Amino acid sequence: MRAAHNPPRLVSAGAGSGKTWRIVQSLLDHVEAGVAVERLAAVTFTEAAAAELQQRLRAGLLAAGRVAEAGRVETAAICTIHSFALLLVQRYPLAAGLPPSPHVLDEGSSRAMLRRLLASWLRREADAGLRAVLDAGLGLGMGLSARGFRDDETPEGRLQALVQQVIDKARALAMSPE
Repeated sequence: MRAAHNPPRLVSAGAGSGKTWRIVQSLLDHVEAGVAVERLAAVTFTEAAAAELQQRLRAGLLAAGRVAEAGRVETAAICTIHSFALLLVQRYPLAAGLPPSPHVLDEGSSRAMLRRLLASWLRREADAGLRAVLDAGLGLGMGLSARGFRDDETPEGRLQALVQQVIDKARALAMSPE
């Protein structure tokens, strides 16, 4: 059962280099060594890549005559990094310091929560000095209206919009080119 004790591996290479083939071969080797399909994990960046890994693993298991294992491929953690993180948080919420039933917010709920958290933080933490900085720094004198802010927005609204822009940009930069 040598394969069962191999440490996790990172497979990083350009398109068409055989990453998917290598990952599937490694997963097949683990199953051949006695690792249950349910205990396999392969993490990728896109849903399409995860689906392809599952399909190729199923085909490899069927080609090896492992029909029962092929029927359980969906039980393996072959998914995106986001899905894998959610899986871990759902399985071990208390260890992550979260409530027992964590869930993913949709875009609208996420933005509403950000607004509430920023407003709450500003009420708690913003003294007169910070408010003056926000008023000056997020005022129209910095040309923020050219970035999509309306003149009638409050500094708090501008701060929320700026934070949301940073979050959106960070998400966009982390996207896979696939």
